[in-house]
Amino acid sequence: MKQTSGLFKIDWADTLKGVLVAAIGAILTPITESLNAGILTFDWKHILAGGITAGLAYIVKNFFTPAKVVQPANDPAPSDPDKPRPKPGQ
Repeated sequence: MKQTSGLFKIDWADTLKGVLVAAIGAILTPITESLNAGILTFDWKHILAGGITAGLAYIVKNFFTPAKVVQPANDPAPSDPDKPRPKPGQ
């Protein structure tokens, strides 16, 4: 099991994910503006602002979120701790 960064802490994984969110936000900004305007336009100021805003929002959200333990999806927790887990393939 893995633990996320603690309250008022940012680790490298949060930073890298923030950069990824910023890139996705920068890609989605001109797409949504173009759909609203009906014509494909690239306003680099808005693209940069959208990306930075998305990335900073993600990092700020993680900064104020307390640490929690993340359990891998392929390792579900048993419903009864006294009951043994079934073996794969059963």
